[in-house]
Amino acid sequence: MLRKILSTIMLVASIAVVVMVFNPGEAEAKDVWAYTAPNQEYSVYVVSEYVRVTSDNTLKCRTKTVRGMEYDIGGWEFKKNGEVYYYRVCESQSKNGLVPVEGKWYVLDSNEMISVYNACVDCL
Repeated sequence: MLRKILSTIMLVASIAVVVMVFNPGEAEAKDVWAYTAPNQEYSVYVVSEYVRVTSDNTLKCRTKTVRGMEYDIGGWEFKKNGEVYYYRVCESQSKNGLVPVEGKWYVLDSNEMISVYNACVDCL
């Protein structure tokens, strides 16, 4: 009888250890501060779970632009051509959610977008 009880306890303990070892941890996503406008009118955060590099070496991300108690979500792409970095909008918020867009490429020279790029790189 004692042997059955000890065997049962050992079996339960073994199962608990196996579950803890092989159970994947929860993924942690967070909004990473990137930029606050000089007039404090808005702040921009990078949504860390959407930062990725595509097969053609394009860095893609989503941002939240927070104004007071409201925010807008946008998608961005960053690409290097020679020694120059460029960015464009690739997703825009509409009444139906985010929709893909083909924005114009701009030279990465604004403080806001440089800060967004750096926050994305830090998320990788």
